Amino acid sequence: RWLGRGRSEVLVQLSMNRWEAAADTVGLAVDSLVRWVSLGTCSYRPTFKPLTPRQREPIAFQPDEVIAKGWIFRAFSAWICTYADIVHAFEVKGLEALPTDGPCLFITPHSTHNIDIFICLFKMQRLCGRFPRGLFHRGVMLNVGWIIRYFGGVPGRRDIARELAEAGIHTACIPGGVEDVLHHLTANGKTAYELCWESHNNPGVLRTGFGNVASEIGQGFKIVPLFCENGEEIKLNVVFEIWTGLKLDVLYGSVMRRMPSPIHWFMWQVAICTWCSLSMLSIVVPVKVTAHLGAPLPVLPGETSEQVATRAHRALQDLIDSVQGRRHRSYSIGLQQRWQHLKLQLKLQEPKRE
Repeated sequence: RWLGRGRSEVLVQLSMNRWEAAADTVGLAVDSLVRWVSLGTCSYRPTFKPLTPRQREPIAFQPDEVIAKGWIFRAFSAWICTYADIVHAFEVKGLEALPTDGPCLFITPHSTHNIDIFICLFKMQRLCGRFPRGLFHRGVMLNVGWIIRYFGGVPGRRDIARELAEAGIHTACIPGGVEDVLHHLTANGKTAYELCWESHNNPGVLRTGFGNVASEIGQGFKIVPLFCENGEEIKLNVVFEIWTGLKLDVLYGSVMRRMPSPIHWFMWQVAICTWCSLSMLSIVVPVKVTAHLGAPLPVLPGETSEQVATRAHRALQDLIDSVQGRRHRSYSIGLQQRWQHLKLQLKLQEPKRE
């Protein structure tokens, strides 16, 4: 607290989160020990109460306009939006379908480079004044959460997502996670636009975490599919192309699945860390990129989390198929669309001949 006083609210909150959470955990352990030794006749009460989502993530619960005024937010917004406009002629279609009567949850595929996440976030803020709070993986928040929190990013916990929605704040998540990324890389992008929401720990089982949040909030809460056309062609990674072209990813996966649990877990973590590290070495490709918002999906009466997740999965895949028109990656098509758009822009700028 002393280190962060008067400097960084995030630093103060991080110090409070870590020490108070640790004290709370130790207190609960001591309480269990005392109850066991005394056969339930004595009890020890922890000093600290568990922090609420609003206490753990104070920045995310601030109004959109307050977060957007921060100099870090404005600097990154200017940089990323300028890049998107110049390099990719970025456009957004379907903003008119964005719910205005309450919060919603955006769902989108996981790209192999992640830059589309921030393009959509900052562009949405510029176009309509509102932007979603991204629900990020705990590993991401552990490493770069100190900067992502300035953009409204939070750990992808259900209690945080639920309380944000109840506060009237938009949220966004990528249900597929790392499994979605590795599926898109397979066979040189043959399935780049095919959703993979299967859980790594439970093969064949659809991820339903966001569905649980939506069903808990209740009837009428809206889920909005979001997809970036040519999003997978934004960057080219030569290492990934060689690795998957030689089918070494398939070989690695088959070996990993045959390993005992500890080795299996370790190999899975190596795969995640390798992807995260090598994705930084990707080369920018100036393809045309357009973000599409699908029709909102309201939660129906009595709908379970599995039903919500299944319906949302189908709606997002239908949106991808309708606007992308293919499931494989194609840099040539993306570049051709960018060239056609550039020619159209130049033609519109030409002075009219009398």
